[in-house]
Order: sequence, then structure tokens, then C-alpha cells
Amino acid sequence: MQEQPPQNTDKQVQKKSAQRPAPARPIRPTLLSEPITIQIMYAVMAFASILMVAPVGNFSFTALLLFTAVLIVCYYRSNPNRHTAFFEHYRWMIRTFWIGIFCYMPIAVITVIFMILKLSDRSYFADLETLQANPDLFDQNFRDFVSGNRFLIIFSALVFWGGAFLWWFARLWKGFRGAQKGEDFRFGSVTTWLL
Repeated sequence: MQEQPPQNTDKQVQKKSAQRPAPARPIRPTLLSEPITIQIMYAVMAFASILMVAPVGNFSFTALLLFTAVLIVCYYRSNPNRHTAFFEHYRWMIRTFWIGIFCYMPIAVITVIFMILKLSDRSYFADLETLQANPDLFDQNFRDFVSGNRFLIIFSALVFWGGAFLWWFARLWKGFRGAQKGEDFRFGSVTTWLL
């Protein structure tokens, strides 16, 4: 009589599967650490800001794409389920962008326009009917207006636009330096509208 091999019972199968180690999860290679990624994002925001106001060429579309890319990463990384030691930096960049774009920059533009219109010589545009009928005369008068009020225009732009840009770059620099310091750095208040 031939002996039949013993049949595996469910308990034996479960015991063998319990002894096998679980397969190791693959480690995703990261090219850059999180602090370096954040520093690059601050640098990209600063570069896009310079492109936006660059007097040479028209780089506003490129700047808009760079801002959009940084904001997408910031919103993705600031998800409450992904809190890291650098969570505050993402909120800081988001708030810097929106406060700057929808508060400080419009206030600066409106103030500069108000200063120029209030303190300048508007006699160049006194006869509106003639200017509307003759666009070339309007262009000439506008050039004369700008050359006659050059100091006021430059001074107003430097004071008000310059102030808004100083605030913008000071916040980016503060965040950049904080990312260099590592995980121990904390902002005094992420929700502040100042520095």
C-alpha cells in the first residue's frame, strides 16, 4: 500500500503565510529634499516677479505660468493630510501671492494714478473734443504730459510700487532664509499681512 502525502490543512497554510515577511514597499527616490524644494519655489516666485515687471520683452505669460506652477505645488503640499515640518512655508507662499496680487499691488497702482492725476498739469487734456477728433494730437499731448511730469511719475512709482515690491521680496527672502534654517524655523505668524 502506498502512503499518501499528508494534506495541508487551512491552519498550516495560514501559519506558513504568517511566517512570510510582507514585501517591502518600494522607496520612491527623491531628487531634492523638502527644504531645497521650498527654497527653489521661493526663488522661482522671485524670478517670476522680476519677469513680470521687466522693462525688456514681454515675459508676463511666462511669469504667470511660473506663479501657477508654484501655487499648484503649494496647494497640494498644504493639504492637511500631508502636514510636514515645512507646512507653514506653503501657506506663507500662498498668502504672499494672494495678498500681494489682490491687495498691495492694486493699492499701489491706484495711489500712483491718483497722485499723478491730482498733482500733475492736466491742461494737456483740457480740450477733449479736439483730442477725440484727432488721435495724433492726443498721442503728442500724452507724450508731452509724460515728459512734463516725468519726475512726479517716477517718484510716485518708486515710492508706492517700490514699497509693494519691497514687501513682496522681503516676505520671499524671509521664507527662503527660514527654509535654509531647516525644521526648527517657525514664522511668528503665518497669517500676518506684514512681515
